Amino acid sequence: MTFTEDYAAVLLPFVEEYKKSKNGNARKAIVQNAADAVSKSGDLREDGAEDLPKDLKTVCYFSFKVFLYLFM
Repeated sequence: MTFTEDYAAVLLPFVEEYKKSKNGNARKAIVQNAADAVSKSGDLREDGAEDLPKDLKTVCYFSFKVFLYLFM
């Protein structure tokens, strides 16, 4: 499954915060906040959002890694 551009736009603000975090607990909180934001944004879409993955936190975590690799 891939995220749409809408979900990438929701995740991007969290990437810089993730990059700057210094420990694992802070990163876990950021990933959880990002997953919550994606989940909420999907609920707000009028056109019926695509089904979200069961383990959204893992998808967000790997998305962060991809964004960091590609853009940082």
